[in-house]
Amino acid sequence: MAKVKEQVKYNPKWSGIKRVDVSRIDIVGRSSIALTIIFGIFSLFMPFIMIFSIFTDAKEFFEDGFQSVASIAFGGIIVAFFVFTLNSTLPFLRMSKTVDKQKAILGGCVNIYETFAHMPIRKVSLFKQSFIYYCFMLFIEIVPSIILNIAILMNPELRFACGMVAVITIAAVVFAFIMYGAVFGIFGKSRASIGKFYTVALAVFYILWMGCIFGFFDEFVMAEPLCALAGVPCICFAVFGIIAVIAIEKLYVEKRETNAAWSFKEERND
Repeated sequence: MAKVKEQVKYNPKWSGIKRVDVSRIDIVGRSSIALTIIFGIFSLFMPFIMIFSIFTDAKEFFEDGFQSVASIAFGGIIVAFFVFTLNSTLPFLRMSKTVDKQKAILGGCVNIYETFAHMPIRKVSLFKQSFIYYCFMLFIEIVPSIILNIAILMNPELRFACGMVAVITIAAVVFAFIMYGAVFGIFGKSRASIGKFYTVALAVFYILWMGCIFGFFDEFVMAEPLCALAGVPCICFAVFGIIAVIAIEKLYVEKRETNAAWSFKEERND
């Protein structure tokens, strides 16, 4: 006798975040869990190497040059970004010019958030769920730079590395803030404007990353004004960046979306 399929029952004990995550996994498949774990481990690998190097021989670590230090400090960011994009349920990462054609062909939902609109899920839960995964990327971006600045403060012999640490810190905080603003709709919902923010943020990141690898910025990072920013000023800047992102999310974005209509209407400029 064939087993009768039962409709999934609503569980009132689940939080909105858990309901979104469980539903997302059921929709996209459990392979996303394995990929998240793999990408998560790889993104933590570079910060681990950096922390280990600082505690074993910090001077030798910094003497390898800006190319080496920046590459290790930035190494986990792109992989952490994969973790976020894999698990985020917001549409701003997936705005496509062909979305209307895709809807017509499929005759149904193209983006996962459209499916949630027909479920007992609140729109604000998507922002909360996505922000949890963004915080992982935020951690990978900014915490390594804070550790570098602490190492500078604790060891006066490392003052020669102040410039490179300042550049790494400023770049990490700015990149984190720009990506947050674009992904969570702070900079608007226009596909064109979001695309520009992505392009600029990624271009600056890759230029800095490649420039570090090939040594293009070695003289620049030794500039005295940059050296003066390392240590306490950069730590304050990094901490302020983290607090600013969390405050915007909790005090503005989530309040804005709590009673918002179930729509992610795109402001088209093209």
